[in-house]
Amino acid sequence: MRQIQLAVLLCFVALPGCGSSAPPPAASEPTASGPQAKATEAASAEPEENPEPDKGSDQPASSASKPSRTPIETITAAKLAFVINHTGSALNEAAEKKCTSDDPKTQAACMQKQRAAFKADVLQFKKDDKGKLWWIVYQRKGSALTVLSKSTIEFSDEKENTVTVNFVGKDKTTRALFPVKGKFVVTVPNDYSIELDEPKYGKLIYDAKIDIVDQ
Repeated sequence: MRQIQLAVLLCFVALPGCGSSAPPPAASEPTASGPQAKATEAASAEPEENPEPDKGSDQPASSASKPSRTPIETITAAKLAFVINHTGSALNEAAEKKCTSDDPKTQAACMQKQRAAFKADVLQFKKDDKGKLWWIVYQRKGSALTVLSKSTIEFSDEKENTVTVNFVGKDKTTRALFPVKGKFVVTVPNDYSIELDEPKYGKLIYDAKIDIVDQ
């Protein structure tokens, strides 16, 4: 019995491969070091950078729309006339200076009176059946229009946003606007309005309207 125990003891001491033993630990994977290790750590620690936001075009957007047709085509379009825009014109500023009052009712009545004093409410640039061009100025009362003046005209010096209106022949009545001028310039900033620089009234803005004048 002692011999058996001694044999077993010798087996464990002298022969490492004798009997069962735990497998050697698995070799660990080599660890990167130096610059390569730092690059790897940085890539895993930092999230992917987002792309630059779209900043759009460097060219500024247009501040105002442009007419889709030439000035002459715009102002002579069939069934088209132009109605005074009191608020946008110099008329409004002049009326406010005259109508300053602490009483809102008094001021409103004064503003209404100043508006009524301006009679060149509607303009029309019209070509008749014979090809002659007319500039007609109307006074508007509700839906009724009264002709204030009617002048034969010709166009010249047309540019991208302007055209010159020249009076030709003799007027039968005193012109409601530009009474002593031989010509004036119409500015056409878009398809929906025109601007005039009148000596007496200053800047006048007219908005385009369809079918308000019987053709």
